[in-house]
Amino acid sequence: MGSTESKTNHHFNRFSYELLPQTNEIKMEICMAIAINFTNTLLLAASTNDIKIIQVNEGQLFSIQNLKKHSDHVTTLNFFKIKNQFISGSADNSIIVWSTALLSNPKYLTKLKNHSFQITCLVISQNSEQVFISGSKDKQIKFWHQNNQTTSFDWTCWQTITEHTDQIYGLSISQDGNKLISCGRDGLILVMQKDSTQFWQVQQKIYKAIGFRLSFIDNEMFAFQPLILHNHRLRASQNLLVYSWNSNSRCYFKSKQISIKGEGQWCHIYFPQTYIPSKQILMAKNGQTVNLIRFSKTTQDYNYKLEQVIDYSNQFHKVIYQGQIFGAISDDGEYLILWDRNSSQIQIRQFKEYL
Repeated sequence: MGSTESKTNHHFNRFSYELLPQTNEIKMEICMAIAINFTNTLLLAASTNDIKIIQVNEGQLFSIQNLKKHSDHVTTLNFFKIKNQFISGSADNSIIVWSTALLSNPKYLTKLKNHSFQITCLVISQNSEQVFISGSKDKQIKFWHQNNQTTSFDWTCWQTITEHTDQIYGLSISQDGNKLISCGRDGLILVMQKDSTQFWQVQQKIYKAIGFRLSFIDNEMFAFQPLILHNHRLRASQNLLVYSWNSNSRCYFKSKQISIKGEGQWCHIYFPQTYIPSKQILMAKNGQTVNLIRFSKTTQDYNYKLEQVIDYSNQFHKVIYQGQIFGAISDDGEYLILWDRNSSQIQIRQFKEYL
């Protein structure tokens, strides 16, 4: 088992995400999903059943549009990096593909209804925007393929994996687009690999613990955030588990555990764990805290340091609100956007590094 402390002889530049004061407060009763586009100019925020479109200008937020096509809570939001499109998933069991070019006259491109329960997680392939993958309360992982690149409407579910025995909470796809990991309420981590025919095969099953979120660090390492069950309620654990690839056994094994904040606090589904390769930062929500961990690759391993903790534990005055923190980090790691149930307000923070 790896140490829970980073190596002391390695230098990390300190950083923090500093809160930007807003001239316009943007409040929502409930916001379970947030996404920001690749150029950091457009923000999506779930506002119960609706999607609020927000312009970002030098860190300032301006609400410009509301989209009203879902009939239940919006639970996932994802931007494509190249195409001017985004995807929303909902508790109404549907997935909608939208065009940002049609926001002045809101119309979606297509609505997909193959899942039988709410959408809980969704990822877009890192190396092909013709593929995205969804997880659901119906225990299924579905792979969607755009049949004709000349049209934005023709998405087809071309594979379904049914190895989970309870609802799926988290998905992450590797940077090379060839591996997929999932976690769920059944305490199972699935490791899937794309074969030569472009179909996905389950390569490994790791029976560890229930977890809401997990994320690839690189193609051969991923982080998983386990939960503990206390009085029939899922609570945050004290450690983030890191799994590494063993080329001899051709499977992942637990190589490290990293102490993070939030242990024992009530936690909540959604708010995906995210790794930013350009800044080597992992964002991991745990209980009522957001943990920001800096990784640094050495010759054979990674060093790591818990650099910043954004703690909401003293801000929830109602017990039922505890753990209801949702957000996203921009692709370049420049902005961290958060919403908490107590303030009901979107907050945007900007990366600052201390050399």
